[in-house]
Amino acid sequence: MMSPSRVDEIAARMAELNQMKAEGIITEAEYMEKRKQVLERL
Repeated sequence: MMSPSRVDEIAARMAELNQMKAEGIITEAEYMEKRKQVLERL
């Protein structure tokens, strides 16, 4: 089981990626790759 701080860290990173994609800072492909990297750390 993950600690609450770890869950918060992952949620914050995912929110950051979503925001960057929405603002056009990263492409859909970059978003998917970064998202995959975050989820692999679970």
